[in-house]
Amino acid sequence: MRKYDLVVWGATSFTGKLVTEYLFNKHRSSKIKWAIAGRNLDKLEKVRSQVADENIPIFIADSFDEKSTREFLMSHIFQDKYIYHHHWKSGDFVFMD
Repeated sequence: MRKYDLVVWGATSFTGKLVTEYLFNKHRSSKIKWAIAGRNLDKLEKVRSQVADENIPIFIADSFDEKSTREFLMSHIFQDKYIYHHHWKSGDFVFMD
């Protein structure tokens, strides 16, 4: 079972901030478990304070670091057979099972 249904990775980007705001406004009272993630804690806290509230979890994860990316995704999102892989040289995203 996953700990979170959705994680907005890159929540400090323009689009990520819009998605975070939308999720907070539309699903704050729902049973969807979600969080925001990115590389910079200060920027994530700023986004959260601008468009959400303190109840939204923040995770630090750097998509350019394969080991930390796998650990983050396996411990917070994909707990069964799915593994996420980001190819940092080309920027491609690959999902494997």
